[in-house]
Amino acid sequence: MRDQIYRICNLLLEIGLTGQMVNQIIETYPAILGIGVDSQILAVIDFLEIELGLSEEELVKIVRGFPSLLAADVEKELQPRVQFLKDVGITNIGRIVSLAPSIFAMDIQTELVPKMRFLDKVGLSSFDLARFPTYFTYPLDSIIRPRLLFFAYLGFPLTSKPLQWILAPTDEDFCEKTLGGVHLKQYRDFKETLPPIQLPPTRRKRTFNPGSPAVTCDVSKMVYEVKADTRFEGFNRRYSELNRVYGVIPKQGRGKEVWDAKKDDWIWEGKGESPISRILDRQRRRNLKQDVQKEEEKSEDRPNDQNRPVPPEGRESASEPGGDDVQLW
Repeated sequence: MRDQIYRICNLLLEIGLTGQMVNQIIETYPAILGIGVDSQILAVIDFLEIELGLSEEELVKIVRGFPSLLAADVEKELQPRVQFLKDVGITNIGRIVSLAPSIFAMDIQTELVPKMRFLDKVGLSSFDLARFPTYFTYPLDSIIRPRLLFFAYLGFPLTSKPLQWILAPTDEDFCEKTLGGVHLKQYRDFKETLPPIQLPPTRRKRTFNPGSPAVTCDVSKMVYEVKADTRFEGFNRRYSELNRVYGVIPKQGRGKEVWDAKKDDWIWEGKGESPISRILDRQRRRNLKQDVQKEEEKSEDRPNDQNRPVPPEGRESASEPGGDDVQLW
């Protein structure tokens, strides 16, 4: 047993951890001392370094933050999740994993896929996910879904703000800073009117015990640039409606949104239109109206044939031999 402990501690030091970090890992996750070195730990480290191309700094961050990852099965747990990220369009897998290693602890069919399909449904893509990979760590029912729908309900284009500004702050900072001063009660009333969402039951085979935090972030110190948000068409009108009925949000359809694993999509079960469809359709119509207005403005700026001068009677255009048309008048 002593040789086992010595080999594990020595291996952790070799990959770049300090003695203090090793002590913290053993305190928070003592089961690491019983993990096989050759058959398990080295296999995981090789996968992270060779397959994902993690640097020494990124590897230290992951092992320090989630030491129980060293006990994961490479073929059954790590590779399928990496393949999922590739399937949804993520290219820099190493960066995503280093920023959100808890993805390896999430079930693909009941956690990762439903959240990704919701992101697709609201019109966002893997590009937005790559900029904020910790998106998967936020609960869908209490943060992701209500925040994005309320953001769209007020008339903001969902691509006008990074996902981090929408999901990371507290409810208070989300309303005050991200939305530019919307009353907190209005957001909470909106959440209460949303139909329930039926999440699929999780099937976690392993719970990864986190070690000491590898990265800490105080979202209250984030710099927001949101003072120009009112330039978006429809914001003032929607905001006036909310103020006029202070806290009274229009009722949503009766029903619930259910994850259908066979169809691999969110299905609306109930009367009326789903809140996602209604809110996003209104936003699409608004965007279409803006596009039409822009085209009309462009057409007004183009030269009009009716404004061309008319030659005096009896004088017409002619062509010079071998040359372009010239005006004879």
